[in-house]
Amino acid sequence: MDKDCQCSPSNSLQENLLACQECKRVHAKCLGLGYVPPDRILDNVWIGGIASSINEAELSKLGIDRVMIVMEKCCLNLFEPVEYLHVPVATEGGDIGPHLNNMADFIHEANTGVLIFDSGGSKRSGAGVAAYMIKYKDCSVEEARRHIEKQRSCVFFPRNYKAKLADFFNSLKAVKKSPIKKKAANSKEKKAKILKRSKQITDANKDDIKAQGIESHEKEDKPEEFPASSKKRLCPPKHTVLRCIMQ
Repeated sequence: MDKDCQCSPSNSLQENLLACQECKRVHAKCLGLGYVPPDRILDNVWIGGIASSINEAELSKLGIDRVMIVMEKCCLNLFEPVEYLHVPVATEGGDIGPHLNNMADFIHEANTGVLIFDSGGSKRSGAGVAAYMIKYKDCSVEEARRHIEKQRSCVFFPRNYKAKLADFFNSLKAVKKSPIKKKAANSKEKKAKILKRSKQITDANKDDIKAQGIESHEKEDKPEEFPASSKKRLCPPKHTVLRCIMQ
């Protein structure tokens, strides 16, 4: 909730308008502009201006269950059960860089559709959708920029926004190529190889033990045999036996 906004999520739009001067200011500006339909950027992602957010029936018709307001000051929770995110970035000189990751995640987590708007639906909203495409659609900064500008002609990316998006892209790329992750993957692969080798050794030992057991049983069952030479030495010659009998 913006610090200048006194809205309550449980109040209706009319109740908030009576209680909050900030809501009165924003809503009066919206009514002065009239409802302007947002532009569809992706299947479930829309970009518009302030005037795109004032019609509850149109939001429901588009299947929008999340609204991102990228403005320095703005009231939140205009319609229930729409979920709102306020990204406090000023029109001139605002630093959008620290918010890009949160903006990308908010769009990604939408159940059906998400509307992103700023005062005119041009710079800040475009940067938020570009961050989403970079993080979750594997787009480069230039690919995201071209696609968004094609879908909504009034969107443009100032030089400082392009630089922030490039930093965001490079930070994600660095995380994917992190040596810590590579080391973990290598360690996991090494551990799997060790376990596999250990299992092979265990199985081989079992086979050896089994084979040795069979051989020992065969030796126990087989009667002991003496060499032929031993048999000859144990039996006396025939003439010696006859001589003993005659005596």
